[in-house]
Amino acid sequence: MSCLRCAVGIFLLTISVRGFLLSRTSSLDFLYVWRSFSPRSASAGAEAPQTEASFLSGDEGINVAISLSQTKKFADPFIQPTGPTAHVPPLFPLVTSYVFRMAGYGNAAAAVRNGLNILGLGLLYASFPFAARALGVAAASGGIAGILAAIFPAFRSSEVFRGRDEWAAALVLLWLTALTYKMCTRAEARFVDTVVFGLGWGLLLHIQPSMVAVLPVHGLILLVYRARIPMKQRLSQGMVAASIVLLVLLPWTIRNYFALGAWMFVRDNFGLELRVSHGDGAQPSQAANGRTGWLCAIHPTCSVAAANEVRRVGEVSFNRQRLHEALAWISGHPGRVSILTLARVSAFWADLPSNWSTFAVRLLWSLLGWLGLIRMWKAEYRLQAWLFGSVLVFYPLIYYAVQYSNRYVIAICFAIFLPAGFALHQMYLDLRSNAKGAFWPRT
Repeated sequence: MSCLRCAVGIFLLTISVRGFLLSRTSSLDFLYVWRSFSPRSASAGAEAPQTEASFLSGDEGINVAISLSQTKKFADPFIQPTGPTAHVPPLFPLVTSYVFRMAGYGNAAAAVRNGLNILGLGLLYASFPFAARALGVAAASGGIAGILAAIFPAFRSSEVFRGRDEWAAALVLLWLTALTYKMCTRAEARFVDTVVFGLGWGLLLHIQPSMVAVLPVHGLILLVYRARIPMKQRLSQGMVAASIVLLVLLPWTIRNYFALGAWMFVRDNFGLELRVSHGDGAQPSQAANGRTGWLCAIHPTCSVAAANEVRRVGEVSFNRQRLHEALAWISGHPGRVSILTLARVSAFWADLPSNWSTFAVRLLWSLLGWLGLIRMWKAEYRLQAWLFGSVLVFYPLIYYAVQYSNRYVIAICFAIFLPAGFALHQMYLDLRSNAKGAFWPRT
């Protein structure tokens, strides 16, 4: 089967499975309206109202998109209006605001928003055969990975109605990884590759800022593996790429300084997320923190008191205070911190045990992914193993410290799926070779 036919099949299978699941979701899930948290205009515990004019979402990015569509301001991500924000990266609310402007705030807009997420996942999985070939691996490895990823939504509702633009982060990083591979294996240095590398990483950091943990490692791999190019030229091109990344980030950075009064890297929410993730009532996952009420005791998404404090002291000061509280609690509770961290590590690689079906599937994917990296290394695909392995090692580090959500894993799912596809393809080739040897014994 050709790459194109395989990709089309994967794309259609992906959107069909997730489109069917979307059609089975409840109205509130379809719209992603808060189900049990108090809206801005209602008493605690009521359902958030959804009208033709607006609604309160369970997603801060959607709330900022609503603000953008109505006031043209990046503002008000929480349960009460709190003013200018850098709580979420800018690209998702910006794109979603245009959806609201064109389609309103009802079912039509929800269909477009959820449809974009599903189509994006279709593009991501359908690109696996082409990406595998671009990375010097058999396209069949990508085809196997794409088909299996399409059949079963391993990230549950985040692949149907709760996703933001994690698929876009994964797609951009996947092709930046392929570009890095090409740059490492080309005999000559092309300036256009350097420019695309810088622009691509600048875009990616606006989508998923935590990808910054991967950038210096891929830069180091470029520096080491381009041995045929003089070191001086490698260093100069690295400086050009870094300058382009900084230039792409500059407008949003300046905006944040004037809107919020502080310099920051893309967003300012780390202190809050660390505090929600570390405390006397903290649980490993976002879902568990929501069920126990711990989330709404601290987080301004559903705590009116916290939202009022954000408005009073400002978002930057609020997050700094939460960071100090989190660090103080962490220093005083090393045992509990270790338990929470280990639980998040487990969840990142295998989902929550309570979700038994996705737990089993995700665990199998992860085991196959790491097995694929080992087989890549043994089969002399060592550059590919370095590129995928660096993503799997460095990206999750920050997510071991904050409450787990399966959305976070989608952004690097290709680095699990493609090596897993490689392992499965190698197993198939081994079985076929053994079967042929059994029928045609060597003399």
